Amino acid sequence: MSNGQQQLDLVMERLEEVRAAYLEQARFAADQLYYGGKKEITINDIRNVCPPPPSIDPRALGAVFKGKEGKWRVVGYERSKRAHMRPIAVFTKEE
Repeated sequence: MSNGQQQLDLVMERLEEVRAAYLEQARFAADQLYYGGKKEITINDIRNVCPPPPSIDPRALGAVFKGKEGKWRVVGYERSKRAHMRPIAVFTKEE
């Protein structure tokens, strides 16, 4: 495992500890979107219904899809309307 991947894993672990309440709400929102009929979801979809607190770095929001209780997988990418048209992952649930 690369040093960069190790650092990312540590950041995600720490985010799970410090922002557990927000991540729980955001994951619930993702499930609601998915089971409500939206089968492909981006972090921007989550942010629209469950905005993160200002103290969370937007680059760390991928943790929403990396939770232990729900399996999500990347099915593509699209340009973000929020982050200067940067590519963001599109996820679906593995069932």
